[in-house]
Amino acid sequence: MAPFHFHEGPFGGKNIFKFRATFQQTVEFSANVARTVNGTIPLVRTKLPKASIAMAMQSTFETFRREKSTLRMVDELFVSLEELTLGVSILNRQNHCICSDEHDRDTEAHDCMFCCKFKICSSMVWSGDERLMYPSHFVDGVPPHDMIVHYRVTKKAYNLEPQLPLEFLLAMRDAFLTNDWLQGTNFKDAYKGVRPEALTPNHMSLSIDAVFPLHKSNDNYYVHHAGNVCLTTVFPNYLKQDDLPIVLVAASDALKSTAPGKYLPQIELGSTIG
Repeated sequence: MAPFHFHEGPFGGKNIFKFRATFQQTVEFSANVARTVNGTIPLVRTKLPKASIAMAMQSTFETFRREKSTLRMVDELFVSLEELTLGVSILNRQNHCICSDEHDRDTEAHDCMFCCKFKICSSMVWSGDERLMYPSHFVDGVPPHDMIVHYRVTKKAYNLEPQLPLEFLLAMRDAFLTNDWLQGTNFKDAYKGVRPEALTPNHMSLSIDAVFPLHKSNDNYYVHHAGNVCLTTVFPNYLKQDDLPIVLVAASDALKSTAPGKYLPQIELGSTIG
């Protein structure tokens, strides 16, 4: 089967489903699908566990990818949900993901068994009760502590510039998933040294930063590229925007002003960060 490019979306670059669970669980096809079908596609109300709903969604997507038929895809959703409700379905948690190696996990996507959103396989993990989930859905809303840094680097790399080719995003991720940058639950801040990553994201959480000058590859220039990125924290990254040299000077002056016996009366932050 041809590899699926996650960033292109599962249905002509768009999502297939809308899933809601605010008051009651409903599954319906997105407007992108509905406009290709004559008539109205009803939504489905279901009390199935989210893991089962995700399995039905996954089977529906695989049917569309295999048969290239919108009508067969619509049929598959209703049949799968009905069979799961009656307990006669061949779908199970073990075949929700059949990725066999890292290449498959980097190029295939599945429906998360907690939020039912379509996610790249390598960004998810199996829980103890055999659910394939995005790590942020674990107990207390955070992934296990020993995988926080790995998870956040992976998530930030995939979402950095979705318009970039997938191989560029994977190369950036892989550049960071080494002992040079990640050490247990710590990460190396390029401007500060080793820092611990907090359980709860905050202004001191890790962030992927572009380094200057720009990276040139095949006569093209890139801001974010595996050869032109480093890790730092959210605060300085958002503060500097694209004006790194000036902001670093201002930050240096600010730090010096707080050192024992030192005081700088004129620190013109307003004129340097705009």
